[in-house]
Amino acid sequence: MFFSDPMPPPMDSEKTYELSIVYDNDLNQYLIRPLTLDDLETVIKIDQDTWQKLAWPIDTFHNALNDPRAYSWVLETTTIDHSIVGYGMQIVSGSNSNVTNLTLHPSQCGRGLGGLILRHMIEHARQLAMLSMTLEVDTSNIRAYNLYTKHGFAITHFLENYYENQTDAYEMKLIL
Repeated sequence: MFFSDPMPPPMDSEKTYELSIVYDNDLNQYLIRPLTLDDLETVIKIDQDTWQKLAWPIDTFHNALNDPRAYSWVLETTTIDHSIVGYGMQIVSGSNSNVTNLTLHPSQCGRGLGGLILRHMIEHARQLAMLSMTLEVDTSNIRAYNLYTKHGFAITHFLENYYENQTDAYEMKLIL
């Protein structure tokens, strides 16, 4: 299930954000909300635990918070501790929204949580009247590739030596 309660319409220069209560396959409840400066330490730790040497530099996260075209989300539990278990980032340009990062804490993979964040980002792109979404995924990341194809993304290009470690990627696109 996916629920979304949009915020009031933005002023000319304001970003549009919404908070969502979502459920995983076991009906555990999670909150998807905008990433804040207070969340950065946790999000950076998740990124480093997941991607090790390929983790994003800290500056990249700070830049995303300050970029008016970027929308960054955290997925947190609604339990007492409100643990952040994953995050997603997208940037809009023209009529496209690009998924720049979607990462779960390694202990949370395989539970359907990536789909919760991805569906939220797709819905957000639709609310912004985007016509498409794009992303790049490592060709060896079968779990992520399957997530994206399950949600309608299709390969548009093969990107040889795309990542810093010289691994290949697929560029994928979803028509909204």
